[in-house]
Amino acid sequence: MQETTTISKFSKRVRDGLDNGASWVSHRKGPLDVMTEKTLKLNGLSHDSAARLVRQQAGFLEGSVDGAAKRLKTAAEADSFRGLLDGQIKLMPETRDRIVDDIRKTFEILSDTRTDLAQLFRETLDDLRRDDTLKSTLEDVADDAAEQVSAVAKKVGKTVEEATAH
Repeated sequence: MQETTTISKFSKRVRDGLDNGASWVSHRKGPLDVMTEKTLKLNGLSHDSAARLVRQQAGFLEGSVDGAAKRLKTAAEADSFRGLLDGQIKLMPETRDRIVDDIRKTFEILSDTRTDLAQLFRETLDDLRRDDTLKSTLEDVADDAAEQVSAVAKKVGKTVEEATAH
């Protein structure tokens, strides 16, 4: 009879421990929430940056087509070979300026993206360093696990002593 009572008590303690463990685990989901939020922000940032780059490249191609059309029109209107060369040479600074402007705009997008990514990375680290996040959660896990193992070991030891004393 005593063994059944001891086993029942031990079984109840294990169930209580598991229940406490489940509660403890559910309260430690802060880092998951942080990572989910930051991953969604990263997704939005990458989509916005890609959209900006696509628009910029479309503008670059449009400018290239317009420039080619202008050079062809100038060539068609030339009344001599010298006029053809002079017309093309006059268009070179405009073409150069457009290309430089397009490159500058592309680098601005890349720079903005780099800045936004760095900011997101810093925010993520800051959020994870807070008390209820990853570092403290891991420390809490280790401390709680050590306490629970110690408590269970004492209870098991006491139960074994009681069971073998008779």
